[in-house]
Amino acid sequence: MKEYTIKEVSKMLILPKATLRYYDQIGLVVPQRANNRYRYYTEQDVLHLQYTEVLKFSGFTLLEIKEVLDFKRERNISNCPLLLHIMSEKKADLLKRIELYHSMVGFIDQAGVLMKNKKSPSDMAKIDKFVTDVYQTMTGGNNSE
Repeated sequence: MKEYTIKEVSKMLILPKATLRYYDQIGLVVPQRANNRYRYYTEQDVLHLQYTEVLKFSGFTLLEIKEVLDFKRERNISNCPLLLHIMSEKKADLLKRIELYHSMVGFIDQAGVLMKNKKSPSDMAKIDKFVTDVYQTMTGGNNSE
């Protein structure tokens, strides 16, 4: 079984060593320790670090990621309803972000066309409308006015 030093894992996953130490400190991914107290990561640890980074990118908190990894490590089905709820919430959030990003791409396209063509002073009002529409998408239509 291949083992990796913290330096190797840091380089392989493009993660600062301080981040790897922090994940160890909070019990997220805890590598084995040699007699010299150096950390040695297994291939499974590296996979769990990849899970961590993918889930972080998807909007999971470190606590939620710990729940997922604990479930994966222990196959503890008592956590299953909680994890299903977390996953469902994250999916809804990702779908909302996808919608927002589509709106933002549309805004950038339209604003670029309007700025490039400079047809009329009303073009700025059109850009303002796009910004308002994107803002409404960002906030779920909640307006404090």
